[in-house]
Amino acid sequence: MAGKVEYAQSISAKAADASGNLSTAAANLTYTFDNVAPPAPSSLGGSSINGNVTVSFGTDKGQVPSSIKLFAGTADITSGYAVGTSSAGSVLFVPVAGQVVINGQTLTATIADAAGNNSVAASSTAPYTFVNAISVNTANATTSFKAAGANYQFTLAEGTYAATLDGFDSGDRLVFSGAVAPSVTFVNTSASDGKVVLTATSGSNIVDLTLTGLAPASDAQILGTPSFKAVFGDTSIANVSTIAAAPTTAVTVNAANSTTLFDAATANFAYTISEGTYVSAIKGFGVGDSIKFSGQADASLTVVNASGTDGSVVITGTFGSNVVDLTLSGLTPLQDSAILGVNSFKGLFGTDSLVTQSLAQASTQSVPVSSSNASTAFSAAGGNFVYGLGEGTYKTSISGFGPGDSLSFFGSKVANLNVVNASGTDGVVLITGEVGGQVVDVTLTSLALTLDQQVLGVSSFNSAFGAGSLIA
Repeated sequence: MAGKVEYAQSISAKAADASGNLSTAAANLTYTFDNVAPPAPSSLGGSSINGNVTVSFGTDKGQVPSSIKLFAGTADITSGYAVGTSSAGSVLFVPVAGQVVINGQTLTATIADAAGNNSVAASSTAPYTFVNAISVNTANATTSFKAAGANYQFTLAEGTYAATLDGFDSGDRLVFSGAVAPSVTFVNTSASDGKVVLTATSGSNIVDLTLTGLAPASDAQILGTPSFKAVFGDTSIANVSTIAAAPTTAVTVNAANSTTLFDAATANFAYTISEGTYVSAIKGFGVGDSIKFSGQADASLTVVNASGTDGSVVITGTFGSNVVDLTLSGLTPLQDSAILGVNSFKGLFGTDSLVTQSLAQASTQSVPVSSSNASTAFSAAGGNFVYGLGEGTYKTSISGFGPGDSLSFFGSKVANLNVVNASGTDGVVLITGEVGGQVVDVTLTSLALTLDQQVLGVSSFNSAFGAGSLIA
């Protein structure tokens, strides 16, 4: 029947025989004919956070939630949702785990009435993005999860279990979740079998996640968290280390303290390797730590890994005729086997994990100090500073003094200098300059412990902070 009509009708029928005789009429049959579409849903909105979709609709023609169809663009995504809470004229759709991926698409919805007529589509007010989050835990870890063909966020709960994930690629994410974010290590035994194992350790909880079906180019590059992010994107793995979120402690290494076995396992450390000729060692180096060779000119760097299985490598920094050999010990088997040179070192630990910088590269600022500004709380953190301490009798203080900074007393006059370190562990050292009855006291505060321990006098001060750091 042409057009859109809706009406009630009553009909009856008679039967005729071969002679044309009519029967009595049957009882009237009343029915309603309806091919008029119901109104479109009145509103449609989605959440990019949890993927829920809410649809509001009229009920005047017998519309019910079960007749709603959802679309992302032209794709019917109804089967990816389950009906959550609903009330008269409104329904909440909740995504089924692993079933929904919407990438910047407009959502639309239609609804049918009791006669089966479908409405025109209602649309969301803006494009919508949702990547389906899949929870992985001890209860479902035996499932072989699939990441191919869509973008997924896999949230791995704290616990001790092993799981397998196939087809991980750019656009997918791994999020490690628990009371304490775990440290994550990678084992890539062949780099050509499309498989990498990630182990997340948080206290006594250990999660082993095997990624399979990796593209050959991806497999060949993955050595650690930095290279994983380089391959799959900065957001591809999150909450990988509590140490990574911790503050970084600056440690200066030089000839005077080189016999110390520095331990990088307890926090994040930024090691500045001062120019000189000596050997030193750091154990437990990992992601979040860094090494900077610093001298009058840039050092040339080499990395030698003699074994690949003994947990150690040697980094040599050559400053002209000065040579520093730094041994890293206690490396994990993956770290040890992955380090073949400077580039692979940076691929494993990060671009800034191994650098060389001459003192000339760091901008040096001159700061005149006199009785008029001595009460200023000077800070040497964040750059190189030359403090020119003028004539007079006064006291001042400087926090964060370190290699690359210097103190110059009384200009052209030669001052008598005295260095007093009462504790060696409180980060405080007092330097006194005296000329002709004029006395200037400079208190250095917030010194790194390794520096504080070394300073016993003028000579050891220059040894700890570098030649020229204390000038009379």
